[in-house]
Amino acid sequence: MRRQLVVLVVVCGVTLSFAQLLQGGTGDSSLMSAPAAALPAPMLRRDTVYHARPLAQGNQALTRPRSLLAVCEAAAQMLSRHLAQCLAVLTSSKGSERGLEVLIPRLDAEGVPRLLLKGPLADNNGTSGKGTVLQEGCVVHVVFLEAAGSGGGTGGRQKGASGWDGQDLYLPSAPVTAPRSHLLILVPFASTDYRRVTTVLLHRHLPLHVDIRLLVPQVSDQGKGPLVNVYRRCLHCQEGDVGVRWAGWWASGGFTDPHTLLREQLRDLHGHVFHSVTMDFAPFIDYDKTQEQPGGVVIPRDSMDIRILQEAARVLNFSFVLREPSDGQWGYLLENGSWTGTVGTVQRGKVDFSMMLSITWERTYAVDFTRAYFVEPMTFVMRKPGPLPQWQAPVKPFSWQVWLMVTVSVLLAGPVIWLVLSLTPYARGYSTEGTAEGKLNGLEEEHESNHGLGLLCLYMVGPIFAEPVPFNPRGSSGRVLCGLWWFFCILTTTLYRGSLIARLTVPTRSSTLDTLEQLAASNLEWGMLDTYGSGYQLFRASQVPVYVSLFKEMQYYNMRHSMERVLKGKYAFISWKTYFRNLIARDYTDRNGDTQVHIAREDFFPGGFGWAFPKNSPYLIKFDKIFQRLIESGVVEKWMDDLIQLSASASKEKQVAGTAAAEVEGPRAFTVYHLQGIFLFTGGGMFLALLALVGEVLMVRFSARTHHSTALSLTNH
Repeated sequence: MRRQLVVLVVVCGVTLSFAQLLQGGTGDSSLMSAPAAALPAPMLRRDTVYHARPLAQGNQALTRPRSLLAVCEAAAQMLSRHLAQCLAVLTSSKGSERGLEVLIPRLDAEGVPRLLLKGPLADNNGTSGKGTVLQEGCVVHVVFLEAAGSGGGTGGRQKGASGWDGQDLYLPSAPVTAPRSHLLILVPFASTDYRRVTTVLLHRHLPLHVDIRLLVPQVSDQGKGPLVNVYRRCLHCQEGDVGVRWAGWWASGGFTDPHTLLREQLRDLHGHVFHSVTMDFAPFIDYDKTQEQPGGVVIPRDSMDIRILQEAARVLNFSFVLREPSDGQWGYLLENGSWTGTVGTVQRGKVDFSMMLSITWERTYAVDFTRAYFVEPMTFVMRKPGPLPQWQAPVKPFSWQVWLMVTVSVLLAGPVIWLVLSLTPYARGYSTEGTAEGKLNGLEEEHESNHGLGLLCLYMVGPIFAEPVPFNPRGSSGRVLCGLWWFFCILTTTLYRGSLIARLTVPTRSSTLDTLEQLAASNLEWGMLDTYGSGYQLFRASQVPVYVSLFKEMQYYNMRHSMERVLKGKYAFISWKTYFRNLIARDYTDRNGDTQVHIAREDFFPGGFGWAFPKNSPYLIKFDKIFQRLIESGVVEKWMDDLIQLSASASKEKQVAGTAAAEVEGPRAFTVYHLQGIFLFTGGGMFLALLALVGEVLMVRFSARTHHSTALSLTNH
């Protein structure tokens, strides 16, 4: 009974000491809770290393100096030879003074380049042991598994060994974090109990994103001194589940196999099944649903992220299951700080990662992103403007300014030629009849019926309709003027006829909208997908006036309904540019390459696409390396071009298959639709001629009546 009581006291003491040692005086529960924002890490060179104070009297928990020295030498060699690029962080506590007193000089002798001491010992030496520091690159945390508080003497080893079974073992919030983290747990007493090694390395509170090594000394049978066994934790080496592997042993000459010693725990995932959440967004993600409601498992189809995932599965040896988020949304931030949709699913750790997701500043506080593998801007699409009314075709070849200049030129041509002919030296003067009738005699062929001012104006209009002038001026001035006028008429009519034929063949369309400002000022309606992704978050949180104006009247529909409204006209659909390129090439382009959809020229909100992982996920670095390799090799860009081309080819094949024995159409004849403007113009001219006829008849009758009245009046007198 007494012996059991002593063992119980030792176990409690070891557990409490190790907890205090790891947490460094803090009460945080996990390294995963370390804040992301922090100050730069101070770099302590070996010539400025802070050494521990002499061991306090009565605190002799660490026994067997040879075992302690061996494990410290092994740790020092590992840090200097294999982890020299990392910052070594020593976390001190009251029970670790003796161990640090031995370890720090060994680190100094091995020339460890970067060393940081945290905890009470650092406070005693004038350094700060509070706060969290973010270190670029990698960091190695070194802690002792000891039996502090169990009493001195030689019995400490056996009592300390019992501390391995402590159920309260946990790793607190680390004082220094980095993208790549290692943990060295040093056991300063000799032991060969593999069950206790497994208990420590597989403890539920040790974070998965840290590479953990346990250094345990073992007494050599040859009596040459203690050896140090190195054990490592591997996340998926036990038939896809977490396990423990022996990594080799250390003697005074070094480690047996450094490659095995530092083998990554994620080098091979041994068929581990990953669960991923995603949304349909071709060409990035494409799949077939197994159920109508969101949240079910989906069957992947050929797309960008599926190709990346298959490549990662081949390299890392894992399998995967894809499903949709339960609410069918990409995810946006709620007032309570949580996220909906895909982002919220990853944030709460319900899946291992999400596939394609837009990287935004707000989302980085909830999840960790891989590097962006594709940069994509947003834009909007609308129906291509329809052709202008064909009745406008006869007047559309020229602008109104040109028509005004042509009209003025025609009206002035007759009076100008009349004035020039009247002033030429070849003019013969006026006869009595010519003076009375206003006729010129400066023409080579003199016909009294052709010399009037009104007829000269009519003659000058003739070249516009390809009619020759029925007279030839005798003077050079008149001939030059007529030649210039004929040249003007030839150019004007040639340009008009060519433009008119082109407009009758290919009707002119109205102008398009290409900017958000034009869209906001137009009479169109606009909207986005009802999946509420990063675009929705942008318009919702933005203070830019045009974004605020658009968000007030934003509408939300699914893709099919949105495109139906676009094709009906009077609606603009806002989304990502490559998504539109693939969608239009796949579903809204005919076999001739024509489409009724217009993509705006303005790009806005350019953002990167990446995969999202829960905070401190151990898989982020491995996937980042795969993304980096695919991007640098140009595979991602080539895959995207291939996928869009495949979508266009599939659309053409579908249309050709749907039209049996399709014939190549030849030139089409002009219809009444094409020539409606000419008929309207001709009809309008006839109407004007009729009005002129009516006016002439009325004027003649009025003139005759007036003449008759004048004659009667003279007769009466």
